[in-house]
Amino acid sequence: MPLQSDTKKTNDALREAGSLHAKQRTENIIQKVRSAIASMEDEIKLNGGIYPENTGRLTQSEVCRRAGIAKITLHSPSHKDTTKLEVESWLAGHPIKRKPEVRKAVTGRADFWKAEHAKVASQICIYELQLNEKNIEIRELQEENRGLCEQLARSGAVKSIALQADKR
Repeated sequence: MPLQSDTKKTNDALREAGSLHAKQRTENIIQKVRSAIASMEDEIKLNGGIYPENTGRLTQSEVCRRAGIAKITLHSPSHKDTTKLEVESWLAGHPIKRKPEVRKAVTGRADFWKAEHAKVASQICIYELQLNEKNIEIRELQEENRGLCEQLARSGAVKSIALQADKR
C-alpha cells in the first residue's frame, strides 16, 4: 500500500509542477504580447501615426509575429478570453490605414526630407565657396605681410621675427 501513496504524491507533485509551468508559460506569452504592442505603439508614434512594417497594416497576425508567438496561441483556452481580447481592443483603437493613405504619408515624409537634404547640400556648397574665398584672402594677406616684413628688414630699422621663423 505504501507504493500507491508514493505514486499519488508523485503524481500530485507532477500535476502541481505542470500547472505552475503552464501558468508561467501563459504569463510569458502575455508579457511578450504586451511588449510587442508597446514597441509597435512607439514605432507608430515615431512614424507619424503609421505603422512602418507590414505595409502599415495592424493585425492580430502582426502582433503575434512581433511577439514571437503563433497566432493560434491567442485562440487557446488560456488566452481567448484575456490576451486575445486585449489585442483586439488595442487594434480597435488604431483605425486601419489603407495603402494609399500610407503611401501618401510616406511620400510626404520622403519629400520633406528630400527638401531638407537639398537645403543642407546647398548650404554646404555656399560654405565651401566662402571657405575658398577666405583661403585665397588669407594667402594674399600672408604674401602682403611677407613683403612688408622684407621691406622693413631691408630698411634695417626693424628686424623681423617672422622672417627668422620662416627661414627655419
